[in-house]
Amino acid sequence: MNGKFVIIPIDELEQRLYSVVQKVINESGGNEPPQEQLKQPLMTSKELSDYLNISESTLWRRVQDGKIPEPLYIGTSKRFDLDKVMYFLTNKKCTHVE
Repeated sequence: MNGKFVIIPIDELEQRLYSVVQKVINESGGNEPPQEQLKQPLMTSKELSDYLNISESTLWRRVQDGKIPEPLYIGTSKRFDLDKVMYFLTNKKCTHVE
């Protein structure tokens, strides 16, 4: 990876963290929130490659080629925003957010 950082407004970060927390709660057997409150989740490279039915190496190649947007960094973890990935795949372009 090229070590780029993305600046995310605090409101967007809170929404993303909320969706991650909800996913953990749901996976641990907690009550599921109403569907209208759920956003598309942040995904690991493994989860995204499984979702797209491609290998992880192909996923990272497509990131390097600009065909899939770079992941977000949360601490040292990399997560892909599924909404953003699907937008770029649909529109066949990738720009960097700074």
